[in-house]
Amino acid sequence: MERKRLIKIKSSQRPIRLRRLLSAHEIAALLVLAAGSVELSAGTPDFLALQNDGLVCVVESRYALTTAGSAVLYQCKKKTTLQWS
Repeated sequence: MERKRLIKIKSSQRPIRLRRLLSAHEIAALLVLAAGSVELSAGTPDFLALQNDGLVCVVESRYALTTAGSAVLYQCKKKTTLQWS
């Protein structure tokens, strides 16, 4: 379900401007959330940092990507040569 939402973001949408660079662990946490939500108890401090930046939210005691988090991943996909299946 999250993957479909990631693909639906329009390419004409203004790029998301982050206040700081994301760490490798934070990017990995976004990728984990792209595959599905994560229990609060399984979250790391990286999830809290992403929540403070508005890229992750808590829904029914689970971490989930926000639209802004999906947009960041979409921009990463657009700017890299990685092929996501």
